[in-house]
Amino acid sequence: MLSCLVAHASSLPSPIHNFLRTRSPGFEWTAWGDSYASGVGAGEYIDGRRCLRYNGAYPVEISVDTNNLLATTGGGVFNNVVCSGAKVEDVEAYQFFPEEAGAEPDWQYYPRPASGRPSMGTLTIGGDDVDFPGLLYSCIMESFPFPLSVGFEDRTCDQQRALSWSLLSEDGDHITPNKTLVTKLDGLIKTIVAFGRDASGDNFRLYVTGYAQFFNDTDPGCDNVTFARTASPDDDGEPHIMVTTALRQDFNAMSRILNLAIQQAVAMDSEANVKYIDIDGFLYGHRFCEPGIQEPDQKNPNLWFYHYPYDQNDAEANDPAMQHLNTIVNKHAESIVFDPNTTLWTDHLNAVWSTIDEHAVNKAAALYVQEFPSGNGTSEKYDFWGDSIGWRGKVFHPTKEFHLVIYGAIIEQYLKDTSAWPAVLE
Repeated sequence: MLSCLVAHASSLPSPIHNFLRTRSPGFEWTAWGDSYASGVGAGEYIDGRRCLRYNGAYPVEISVDTNNLLATTGGGVFNNVVCSGAKVEDVEAYQFFPEEAGAEPDWQYYPRPASGRPSMGTLTIGGDDVDFPGLLYSCIMESFPFPLSVGFEDRTCDQQRALSWSLLSEDGDHITPNKTLVTKLDGLIKTIVAFGRDASGDNFRLYVTGYAQFFNDTDPGCDNVTFARTASPDDDGEPHIMVTTALRQDFNAMSRILNLAIQQAVAMDSEANVKYIDIDGFLYGHRFCEPGIQEPDQKNPNLWFYHYPYDQNDAEANDPAMQHLNTIVNKHAESIVFDPNTTLWTDHLNAVWSTIDEHAVNKAAALYVQEFPSGNGTSEKYDFWGDSIGWRGKVFHPTKEFHLVIYGAIIEQYLKDTSAWPAVLE
């Protein structure tokens, strides 16, 4: 990864100086996408409620230029419209507002920022379209705490993988990306390009990231290890799914096929200044189940994904907001429709949240601040969305260290594309 950029010494303005002169203050860019772009768990929660936007996300790192890759002079406009849980159709419906739209489609998503008039954009999308959260539920965690799992009938891991593979690959071959998925991704990319060109002309640029392979899938050290939520830190004595070499290889294969689908969609629009950003190649030594690591190791300094906060499984017992959610959702559990063969996790979660009243949640969350100002890691700055929802939702999402690498990869490609390259590396 780049550590800094230094212009070549010359009596004439260098390419990077020319770039900086045009970048500020007129430079404007927009980040679109899902939880990989919103940065769930990375840094501090900013806003968005269920959108779960965090200040350690790679779009924010680009905006503040954390590592001075651009030697930013302080100008520019950043439109952060990303939202956790977004599928392609959600981006199309809720991430193109001309003005801030408040809460759309309902109170759980606030604010919905305007998408601006960008000359550059970034996009991460596709994970929720192939039911990545369902894979976590059925194959890794084996359960989520209430209210997230209410009404969600257990699929076996094999059933869940079959569903996700049907969304990922063509005719179940596990090799060819699903044509419907590629078409959806291509359609969204074309929508963004048309939007950007309308705002800034044909020089608009879009950078589309892939996803990561989560596991070292060759070392056998995890073959007898479970990541089940109820099995750590203390074994509950129940049988659990082990993250065997075969399971890890299957998960990684899914990531590769999703990335191939994204690459195919990007290739359809390559003449429109759309580039694919590979983020997986940076992960050597930073995945789950690396040699010598006793998983699930939440303190592994080299891991670039979040584990579930196993040591706080029961934290919601003292959280009135979570208690309220449990009570309300349990009352409506029978009315929450779930088809074990077709229902995706995000659609199920939308049904769960539709039973929740905003004011009641806020009232219950306020009680936590009053009654437990310093317990269970909370303080007067306790925020229900960041401290209760995002704290659990970050599982298997990139850490801040990984987001910094993604930011660097995007900026490196952008500088190459805008002739502010080569740069001198330190």
